[in-house]
Amino acid sequence: MRKRVISVWLPHWPINRLVRAAKRQGPVSLSPENHVHRYAPFALIIEDKGIERLYALNDVAVKAGLSRGKALADARAICPGLITKGADLSQDKTALTMLAYWCQRYTPWVSVDGRDGLLLDISGCAHLFGGEEALCFDLQKRLAIQGIEARIGLADTPGAAWALARYGQSPVDIAPPNGVGECLKNLSVSALRLDDDVVTLLFRFGLKTIGSLMNIPRSALARRFPSRMASESVLLRLDQALGRRHETVTPLQAPPQYRSRLDFAEPVSSREAIEHALDDLSHNLTDKLAEDHKGAGRFSLVAYRVGGDVSRVSI
Repeated sequence: MRKRVISVWLPHWPINRLVRAAKRQGPVSLSPENHVHRYAPFALIIEDKGIERLYALNDVAVKAGLSRGKALADARAICPGLITKGADLSQDKTALTMLAYWCQRYTPWVSVDGRDGLLLDISGCAHLFGGEEALCFDLQKRLAIQGIEARIGLADTPGAAWALARYGQSPVDIAPPNGVGECLKNLSVSALRLDDDVVTLLFRFGLKTIGSLMNIPRSALARRFPSRMASESVLLRLDQALGRRHETVTPLQAPPQYRSRLDFAEPVSSREAIEHALDDLSHNLTDKLAEDHKGAGRFSLVAYRVGGDVSRVSI
């Protein structure tokens, strides 16, 4: 079975998370997190070496000429009407982990990727959702319903999927099986998950695209770097993206040995409908166990809610 991996990039995750939290608390708490984020320049800030810097911005702030990492004092000089709030990295991380659990509706193999991304190994799962493209668009649509902007990349490797999600041409960018090299060759070397100083060196060498790295002899590339560690990091990330070196998606928890799922065209809320669904799931699961002459000591029912929450009951 060919490995297929989805990378989900949430470019405005801290802002999206803040607005979602405010909406759940009720209308009283919607300002400034809800109204301001749409109608006025708004930014979350963090302290970096004693300097307050912009960490996340809304579209209005970006259009005003601001960017992530800019000192707050400089930002206010450019945009005097900027409204700010302290970023809560801990809450961002917790909410991202909960979102990863919610994404297990598509595959058990889901992991958190940095501060603003997720990785889903959907190998052997796409047919349950009508194919890879249908799965990707369904995921993006469900995230949008929750108020979460997402870009999605799908490829044979986590590295290639990561690159397509962040540097691809469209919000959903899918590389065909065995087509990683062709899809990545025109992307910037920044798409290889390299440190900024390494990317700067590559640009100085005239190596600006992944294709240019693929064409240069490996020994010649290694000689250009002042340190062996830097050259090895470039070769490692290139090989991972192209599938020459193995890279796995480590799930949040071990996938169940036996699993039965049921999808609904519309949300289910009545007790009778839930009991009927549970009856179907139970029969499907016990049939699979009976075929293998096995039993189980623990069963868990996991419900993936429309709003992004996950409910779990175990017996």
